Amino acid sequence: MLARLEGEVRAAEAAGAGAVALGCAGMAHLRDDLAARVSVPLIDGVRAAALLAAAAVRVTR
Repeated sequence: MLARLEGEVRAAEAAGAGAVALGCAGMAHLRDDLAARVSVPLIDGVRAAALLAAAAVRVTR
């Protein structure tokens, strides 16, 4: 599965993508291994949502 995702990320990058968002929480555990194989930034939606929520809490205090 990791090899297939790598191919898809590389194809997206070749098509001009500046970053790739992983499609579901089930991919979160693959992010670090996949990031080591590609040069485009990968966005883990779960991690991004948690950071956004934490930032929202800090702003409202």
